[in-house]
Amino acid sequence: MRRGNASAPPRVSGRQGQRDADAEAQLSRLGLVLAVLAVAANGCVQPDEWFQSVEIAARDVFGAKIWTPWEFGGSAALGDAVHEPCRSVSFPAVAAHAPLFLLRLCGGSIAWPRLIMMIPRLWALVISILVHDRLLGEVWRAAGLDDEGVRVARALRRTSWACLVLETRPFSNVYETFGLALCARLAAEGRSAALGAATAVVCWWRFDFAAFAAPLGLYCVASSSKSTAKAIATGLATFAAGAGLLVLGDTLYFNSIDGSVVVAPWRNFLFNASTENLRRFGLHPRWFHLVVNAPFLYGPLLLFLGGARKRSPFGKALDASAVLGLAALSVAPHQEPRFLLPTACAVFARAAPRVARLKWKRKFYMFWLVFHLAVAGFYTTIHQAGLVPLLRRVGAARGACDHVAFVGTYLPPYSVAGPRAGAELFLHDFENDAAGLGRRVAALKRELDGGAYGRCAS
Repeated sequence: MRRGNASAPPRVSGRQGQRDADAEAQLSRLGLVLAVLAVAANGCVQPDEWFQSVEIAARDVFGAKIWTPWEFGGSAALGDAVHEPCRSVSFPAVAAHAPLFLLRLCGGSIAWPRLIMMIPRLWALVISILVHDRLLGEVWRAAGLDDEGVRVARALRRTSWACLVLETRPFSNVYETFGLALCARLAAEGRSAALGAATAVVCWWRFDFAAFAAPLGLYCVASSSKSTAKAIATGLATFAAGAGLLVLGDTLYFNSIDGSVVVAPWRNFLFNASTENLRRFGLHPRWFHLVVNAPFLYGPLLLFLGGARKRSPFGKALDASAVLGLAALSVAPHQEPRFLLPTACAVFARAAPRVARLKWKRKFYMFWLVFHLAVAGFYTTIHQAGLVPLLRRVGAARGACDHVAFVGTYLPPYSVAGPRAGAELFLHDFENDAAGLGRRVAALKRELDGGAYGRCAS
């Protein structure tokens, strides 16, 4: 692994250096405590935190009746599979099936809706702290940061709202970020075989990862102890082997609703290549990531990206990964801040040395905390924060049959409503159609009168 100190800040000795180290240690501990609290928060960032993983896992592990997400072959009707699957099951298998299976082994069931919400979040947090943090430290050192630079980068990352909120949710973007740290470390060590396999897995979770991985792959080939041709051949072979196994797994999993070969990232790419398909999720200008989402995700840290000293070759590869990934994501007209999470590795590596050299570093830390804790507080306690408590309440209510309509909220996840959901309790999403509420209610009444819900048609 190549290392250098090209980006290392001047060392601060004596009492001031110790005070700075203590402040950064306190920030890291504060971030850990707040992240644990965020696991139990009712706020909802985006429906994908449920429908990309938890809902599917709750169905497969506990037999929950759910709205099958369209990406997994579902439609608006409960359990009715009509859409072509375009998401690999390998992602929810890691992010939600595994922790919920452990919960089941401990005696858990669909009757524990709060734990079904919290366990996948806690699983993501444990990976973030025990695995991702360690990988990032090794990657940052390979990029040229010294101990102080790594300490600053870690303190800033742990107290960022992205780490406090997003990395405690089972988003595919979060696990893509975990995968980037692993791939970066493998690239730094010149391990082309392992890098090829890891890249295949993460690309099957999110196809845009190919753009983030390309510069790392080039660096890996250039720094490998093998010949260029052998390093390329080895990486491609393990990528193809991993991709083949993923295709086989997805094809078998979706066999009952899709009889063809399922190449999930290709199908997902084709879906996202259509502006009409993305229109239902919201369209943004191509510059939205750069001008709006990046400042919202990183806040004042973006002011410290420029003017870096001479970068090591691996540091340049990290920069190129973030730039190419940002460019690829900016092509699509639907853009959300969480999509930029894989850029964090490079952003913190580039900015931390400059922050470490600040004479007013402790004041910067205060400003940093105010910004990120405000955003984290909004997403954990205010944003759609009434949806989950309401679902638990109606799920716990006693009644033969209940139909609950939602207007102006996120799509309600069935897994949070307990064992009555889908059997005695039915959730109806009227989206944001407040103006057409009467029409929607009349249509639902016609369905009930027609016996669409069996004994619960009342």
